[in-house]
Amino acid sequence: MSTDSDQSLEMSSSKDPITAAYYPELAKIINNDPTAIDRLEIECGMCQDKMSNPEDKTCSAIIFPCGHMYCPPCVKEYREYNRANGITHKCPLCRFDLKGRVCGCPDKETLFDPTQHQDEGLLDKLKDELSKDKSACAFCQLSMLVNGLRSIALYIHDPAPLIREGHMLRVRAVKRDDWDVRIESDCTEEIKLLPISPELMELFRIAGDSLAEAWDGPRAPGDDTSPFDFQLALCKSYPEDHDLLRHRRGQLEFFSIAKWHKCDIARSGRLSHARRDALELAEAFTSVEAFKKYRINVARQDWAMGLVFDHIDLEAEEMHLAFQRFRVEHPRLYGLAGLPLVGGVVLRGYRFSSDIARLVRRGREDAEGRFEE
Repeated sequence: MSTDSDQSLEMSSSKDPITAAYYPELAKIINNDPTAIDRLEIECGMCQDKMSNPEDKTCSAIIFPCGHMYCPPCVKEYREYNRANGITHKCPLCRFDLKGRVCGCPDKETLFDPTQHQDEGLLDKLKDELSKDKSACAFCQLSMLVNGLRSIALYIHDPAPLIREGHMLRVRAVKRDDWDVRIESDCTEEIKLLPISPELMELFRIAGDSLAEAWDGPRAPGDDTSPFDFQLALCKSYPEDHDLLRHRRGQLEFFSIAKWHKCDIARSGRLSHARRDALELAEAFTSVEAFKKYRINVARQDWAMGLVFDHIDLEAEEMHLAFQRFRVEHPRLYGLAGLPLVGGVVLRGYRFSSDIARLVRRGREDAEGRFEE
């Protein structure tokens, strides 16, 4: 009976192209026949296209911890589809669970290295790292950074003109020592770049420096260089049928009511609130528990911003009066929500729904429907 190694030798002895897209099989072929490197025509496990490239001997092949290999465009599209639809990340062929991080994203695949000696223990190492890695992935951390900074920028930039003109703010962050590490809070059409004032840049740096330190460790003494380049831009809003419109417009409406035009918060007060938010964002990158806590608070705030959007057809004065009444009559809910919720406004005037109360309190009531401490 022939062994796997014998079969691998037979497979490569004919000088046929090597198309294997399962790493354990491919590694044995290469280790038994070094000339196989020159005959690689690896096919992506998803699109079935060849990943071979005369200019790139890596074949641009990405190895998942389960061993299946895919091309980068397919991996990117697959990730984005799963993320957008709340689907757990699994190998599309064998359904191996790739979720190993706090954020639920995979981050332990590796690029195929076409050397004449392949590490047949690579998969065990990848799986071990996957089981141990409990941090959030770089994409989710960067997303948290730029989305938090966009919110902070609304303390400085009046949201009323943005609402009136159908615009919004966009924040971009690029790591200075690795320009491939970049992200934008939104991907709509840019209208113009906006200057970042010194006071706002200071707040951006508070959060950005914290993330960079989490990645790279403390900077050298005396090094005051920002690890990120930040860009603030005025962009067009999302179309009416876009999933993000509800949150982005609700956020602008909330800041307009609660931080600018109705609550009479002075500029110094807004700056104080902005600094508080920047420090909370910076804290999120200091530990796994801090990241989880901040993410829960963001989810709660996102829910509230959506409720604001649902009621923007109310007259401004109605919204303001309802907001003030909610704050006075439900101080515990106000504190628990982490921000002054306008979501208690429904239809005309003011009505605080018990359904919303249960959502905010996450069902923490006693048998008689009273709030539990």
